[in-house]
Amino acid sequence: MWKVFAVKTIYRTSVTGEPFATDESYSNKFDQIEERVFTVKARSFDEAIKRAEAEAEEYADGSHINPYGQDVTQKYTGIAGAYEPFDNVPANIEVYSNTFIVPKSISDDQLADNFQGDEKSNCGEWRKNFLNSEFSGFVI
Repeated sequence: MWKVFAVKTIYRTSVTGEPFATDESYSNKFDQIEERVFTVKARSFDEAIKRAEAEAEEYADGSHINPYGQDVTQKYTGIAGAYEPFDNVPANIEVYSNTFIVPKSISDDQLADNFQGDEKSNCGEWRKNFLNSEFSGFVI
C-alpha cells in the first residue's frame, strides 16, 4: 500500500576558488547548510529514504558562480530522516526549507551527530524519553 512520507534531507553548499574581489561581507571560513523537508510516495520507511536520497542527489546537482567569482556547489550530505504524517498530504512537494552557516571545519559526520545524535552519546536511545506511548508502546 502506498503512503506519503515527509523526509528531511541536509545539504552542504561550499565555495571554492580565489575571489576576484572582496568586500565587508566576504568570508571563506564558512559553508551553508540547508535543511529541506519534502514529501515522497513509498510503501515503507526504507523505500521513502531511498526515493528521497535519489531526489536529494538530483536537487543538489549543479553549481554557480558567486558575486566574488568563486564556484559555489551544493551536495547532499547523506543525512535523511523520514516520518509518516498523521494527516493526508500530497506527494512530491517541498514543505519546509531552512539554511544556516557553519564553519568549514564541521564535517558531514559532525552534522549528522548534531541532527541525529552520535552513537557515543546515546542520543538515539534518549529520544525514547520523548516518544508518545500511544504510538510507541510502553517499556515492559
